Amino acid sequence: MLDAQDVVILGNTTPRWQLGLNNTISIGNFDLNVFVYGYLGFKRYNNFAPNVDAISQLTTPMNTTIYAREIWSTDRPDGTRPGVAANPYATNNPTGNTDFDLHDASFLRLKSITLGYTIPRRWLGGVASTVQRARLFVDLQNLGVLTDYPGFDPEYTEPNPYPKYTTVTVGVELGF
Repeated sequence: MLDAQDVVILGNTTPRWQLGLNNTISIGNFDLNVFVYGYLGFKRYNNFAPNVDAISQLTTPMNTTIYAREIWSTDRPDGTRPGVAANPYATNNPTGNTDFDLHDASFLRLKSITLGYTIPRRWLGGVASTVQRARLFVDLQNLGVLTDYPGFDPEYTEPNPYPKYTTVTVGVELGF
């Protein structure tokens, strides 16, 4: 019989550590800016894992998810998920949150890299009297995430989020 004595604190959804690094390195006319940030020491449910707990073998044995392969049964004693009840609404079935889809969501994200080149004033020729400074740059955003989290992105909390897309910006910065 499950009761309050069986409750275990599974983790915290608030990161223990938040870190970031923004650094600019300049060598000659070149400059490089890198921005990295991360959250460490927190748990998050994988909202994108299908719910196999509510699957009934009597009603949907053929139309189910691949996670159903991980359900424990006498035929599959190495399964890691609880068995599927014939009646998931029976009072003897445990309910509530489990740790089956709770994962360490710690991550480190490479948010942006910007590489720039300041054009020497002598190269500006006739426009040098008007243009005081000219700089060419390439900016890359959302380049990648280092994480063991199995979901789409450890920062996503919505069940149907918009993705963080990678962007490339090429530009000219002029100072008058």
